[in-house]
Amino acid sequence: MRFILKRKSNVGIFVRHCPNCPHSHHGPYHRGCDCPKFFRYSVAGKQVRESAHTRSWATAEAGALQLQAQLNGEVARPDFRSDKPTVADLVASFLGDKRASNVGTDFIMALRSQLARLESFLAGRSKFYASDITRQDVADFRATWSESWNPLKRSRVQTNIRSFLRFAGRHDLLDCFSRIKTLPSKPNPLSEDQVKNLLALSSPRIALFIRTAVSIGAACIDVVSLERAAVAASNHVLRYNRKKTGRTATPRIDARLREELLSSGEGKYIFWDGRGLLDSAVREWQGEVRELFKAAGIYVKGDLTHRFRDTAVDFWFSAGCTSSEVADMCGDTTSIIERHYKDYCSRGRENHIATLPARQWDGEDAALETIEEMAKKPAETIQ
Repeated sequence: MRFILKRKSNVGIFVRHCPNCPHSHHGPYHRGCDCPKFFRYSVAGKQVRESAHTRSWATAEAGALQLQAQLNGEVARPDFRSDKPTVADLVASFLGDKRASNVGTDFIMALRSQLARLESFLAGRSKFYASDITRQDVADFRATWSESWNPLKRSRVQTNIRSFLRFAGRHDLLDCFSRIKTLPSKPNPLSEDQVKNLLALSSPRIALFIRTAVSIGAACIDVVSLERAAVAASNHVLRYNRKKTGRTATPRIDARLREELLSSGEGKYIFWDGRGLLDSAVREWQGEVRELFKAAGIYVKGDLTHRFRDTAVDFWFSAGCTSSEVADMCGDTTSIIERHYKDYCSRGRENHIATLPARQWDGEDAALETIEEMAKKPAETIQ
């Protein structure tokens, strides 16, 4: 007598790549794309293929485990097509919401990487829904962060993860993140000799970029996206909206620099041809500046183009401008300027105070000049 051993069918997962999927050459078992996922298994000698109703491999794995348990007779088969969103679904929605907010491409790429790390960590613990996440999961996930990350990167990652959990409705987990202490970056303006050296090593177009950034104190992305119409409409004062904050900046612009900007090129933008992504153009300019700083022997790690903004603020305060005036020219609030440029504010006040009138004493009898007498003197005689 021959016995036939009936083996339980294993549930497999495969991908049906979309026609334009760049990962189609990896075959039907590639995990890294967002094409539709399907189950494959056998029932009564017949092979069955059915949709997993997800584009996430991690979510499909969760469904495969539950389907396998049902085929083994261990549990009743659940409904995989529940409207309850998975962590993968929430990540996709969250990224879509950020794109709709018109944030930068670099930020989206960083956010996608950070949330993929979180999704993979939770999937490894069979946590596929936001409601499954516990406080211990949050603590253990933070413990996986690399020790090589500096405090600023840790703080940014933590802010993004908190934002995602808030989006997922898990406000009860927000207090699981302890505050990360970061040291604020200090302004690092260029000296006049350093500016002259950079200009001497630059091509005419890069030199114009540097003089513009140092003159109006704009961030790199604002200089790159500076429109010709805004320069043409300026009458000693340039008006533009900052990309980072949306605030209006109104810096003073020299008439000779204005004419030079208007005579450079013919497109809508002065330092960008308008083709491709703005972020890509910004990275190209940052690369040009980086190589220039290395050639000048003054390269330091960090945002080099922001040193042009620091240089402008340093000049304005040294010239006696007030904090509110500098804030208007930078497109920031007065509180931000006073907090970030605290030492420069103090020096600017001292320079301004040095120009104010002082009491004068004449002769051996120490005769006191009155305020009225000083007011009658020409301004240039007051010391």
